[in-house]
Amino acid sequence: PETLITDATFELRVTPVNTAMVTFTRTGAFGGSLNKIATGSTTIDFELYHLEEMHGEWTRSVPITVN
Repeated sequence: PETLITDATFELRVTPVNTAMVTFTRTGAFGGSLNKIATGSTTIDFELYHLEEMHGEWTRSVPITVN
């Protein structure tokens, strides 16, 4: 297991591009729920954020379909 990336120093930031379609509710540094508002297609941006250094280590955009 990775020992350098912990919830004390990092968090996964999840940002829906269209919050009229889906929202994200955080439950911990690396967990949460996507919540359907409406159907359709949008993108979710994921960022591994370094809390101590206050910057993103990487980001990825993932297209999704909400049914």
